[in-house]
Amino acid sequence: MYPLFIIFTRVLLAPFRVAAFSFFLFIVLDTRS
Repeated sequence: MYPLFIIFTRVLLAPFRVAAFSFFLFIVLDTRS
């Protein structure tokens, strides 16, 4: 595995990870209230 390929996939998947985490927080806060 090339380090550049790992860095590229991490950068590519970073927005999806942030979006999924924010969506999970939204669901938790929505069901709590």
